[in-house]
Amino acid sequence: MKNELKMISLAMTLNCVRNTVIEKYHGEGKLSDADMKAFNKEVVNRIYTFLDTWLNRSDKERDLFLGTMAAQADGFVKTWDEPELDRNLWAGAKTMKERIRQIQQCKGSHLMHEKMAGDAAK
Repeated sequence: MKNELKMISLAMTLNCVRNTVIEKYHGEGKLSDADMKAFNKEVVNRIYTFLDTWLNRSDKERDLFLGTMAAQADGFVKTWDEPELDRNLWAGAKTMKERIRQIQQCKGSHLMHEKMAGDAAK
């Protein structure tokens, strides 16, 4: 479960934080590579800690942690827009899944051709 949470934390950081306007700022030079590295590390560690606490801790620890996080957020998020589902994120995931499948097929086909060529040379 820990390794899954680590992968989910990395995926959430990439898809929900890094691949946003923050990447635009990085591309424009407003954030250096060192800034991005530090930013990514902090975000992924916080997401991992949040998920681990939510899913793996005792009810008492989880309630204390999440209650504290919610109380802290309450003061900041009152002026934020309500969350909405990001249809572009969902569509992008479907597109990426298809691209990965195509790449895997291409690699598999390439490996099969190499194997067949090697077998034919014997």
